[in-house]
Formats: sequence, structure tokens, C-alpha cells
Amino acid sequence: MRLIARLQAPITGIQTRHLQAVGAKLLFGSAHAGIIGLDMEDGSLLNQLDFIIGWRPSQKGQVLLNPALQAVGVSALYGQGLTGAEIWVSVIDSGIITSDPALGNVVMAQVDFTGEGAYDYALHGTLVAKVINAIAPDASLLNAKAVDRYGEVDEIAVFQALEWSLDNGADIANLSLGFQRECSGDCWLCEFVDILVERGMTVVTAAGNWGPTEGTISCPGNATCAVTVGATEAGAVAPYSSRGRPDQDKPYLVAPGTIEVGRFRVTGTSISTPIVSGVLASLYGAYERQKVLQSLSVGCVHLGFAPNHQGHGQIDAQRILEVLQHGKNTG
Repeated sequence: MRLIARLQAPITGIQTRHLQAVGAKLLFGSAHAGIIGLDMEDGSLLNQLDFIIGWRPSQKGQVLLNPALQAVGVSALYGQGLTGAEIWVSVIDSGIITSDPALGNVVMAQVDFTGEGAYDYALHGTLVAKVINAIAPDASLLNAKAVDRYGEVDEIAVFQALEWSLDNGADIANLSLGFQRECSGDCWLCEFVDILVERGMTVVTAAGNWGPTEGTISCPGNATCAVTVGATEAGAVAPYSSRGRPDQDKPYLVAPGTIEVGRFRVTGTSISTPIVSGVLASLYGAYERQKVLQSLSVGCVHLGFAPNHQGHGQIDAQRILEVLQHGKNTG
């Protein structure tokens, strides 16, 4: 049992030996205050020691998650130890700064399709990677750079990055980017995405930031088999989030589109997309891919908007887990 005890002053060597005599293992002793942390089987034995003012069990707290992650039930994944172990996610973006302490050990391979090196000058890809890592910290990342330092992306580079991702074992490809054009899912890029999905790679892509006009989904978000992600704000579809045509099954779902990084707020479907990729990576680590995707459509929270605005609704990891574990249709 892990305990916290209070003393009048910082613990001394003699007091440490008294603790050992009653079976207490000292885990922490502050040099600045009379606070110690202990591990022992019977805490009541501390009552025998006159230098102990009081003691209590060490409590379990909760990480104060970013509101965007709280909103999609990420704590339910953490609570069940679902952290994306053995799942590979390719970040097709502006690169990843691998010197970042959170990302240095999870980027397994990288390639540059822009000609300027794999470093992230635009910082966009690094942020996307950090969102995925925050949700699925044990997932392995692939850094497929297709966006240059000016935020521009060449379509050939996206083709290259997608194929490289599949060939290098990516379970999920995240594309927080898009091409704004008229498409019914039959452009070459969308058809290519559908082929790669048939080969076993889930492609999660941004709906685009050209809302609220309908018919503004970007490619490859128009691909039939892509998990196309729109954005929400305060429980509603964000005004900027691209909408599908009335006869189109896009977006597939929505997720919060704003995340707080220090003093800054970053907004867009570029943020909602890696939230979905992170949730899928965590679930793929424990459940069969096709079952997760089937549960995804019924595990969303309906927000009261038209399907071509919100898709199936806002992703909710806890509801998806209920469907996977109990076959429960949450409605």
C-alpha cells in the first residue's frame, strides 16, 4: 500500500531506520518539507511512531486532458490501457521535429518528398503528430513529408507518401491536408486512396476548412473509403468545417477542431483529423480493424445536424468501446 505521511520537519536518518523497523519502504522524502511517501502493508503501524503527525493513502488523480480530448472520451482508452501499442501511423504532412522529447522515440522511419529534407519548418506535421501521440502514446509513427515549409503540397508527393506509407507497414495514414476541387470520389487521388484502403491501410483525412458551403469536401476526403473528418466547436459543427453535397455520405464523422497548446489555440479540420487517427490507433491495438470501423459508425454522438454536415456525429471513444465490448448500439 502506498501512503503519504506528514512530519514536523524533513525526515532524518534515524527516523528512516524507525520506518524500516515497522516494515515501511521509503519512496520519497522531501528535503524541504516534512512530507514522505511510503510503501507498506499495514499503515496502522505508523501510529507507533511519535514523529508521524498523520498519514493517508496516496490517491489516484486524473490527467487534466485538453478539452478537445476530454470531449471524445479519450480517458476511457487510458483507463483500459489502450495506447496504440504495435500500431503504425503515418503522418503525411510537413514533417516531424524528432528532437521533440515526446516524439523522438516513436518516429520509426521518415522520408521527404518535397526536396527540402524531413525537418518540419512549417510545424504543422509536428503538431499533428503530437495530437496522435497524446491519444495513442505507444503507437509508432512514420514521418512522410509531403508539405513544404510554405504549407504547399504537391499532389504527386501525396501519391508518393501514401504508397510509401502502405509499403512501410502503416495501419493508418493521417492526412491533415486536401485539394479543393469538384470531385465525386472519382479523381485519381481518391481512387488511389480507395485502392490502398482495400490493401488494408485506413486513410483518415481532413474534410477541409471551406464551410459552411455544401459540396466543399476536399480530396482525398471525397474518396469513398476514406474516413473523412469534419470539425466541431462547442458541440456544434464548426462554421468553417467543409460540408458534403446533399447526396454525399461525407464527412464520415466530426471531432473537435480546436486544441490548446500553451497560450495558443490551433483550429481547423487539421486538428480534428489526428484526434480520430489517435482514437483508431488506440482501438486497433486491441480490436480487429474491421470491427472498429463498424463500431465507429454507431459509436458517435449525434449532434442534430444533417448527415452531409456531421456524418455519423462526433466521435466518442467510450461509446465505441461499449459497442465493441458489449455489442451495444448506443443510438
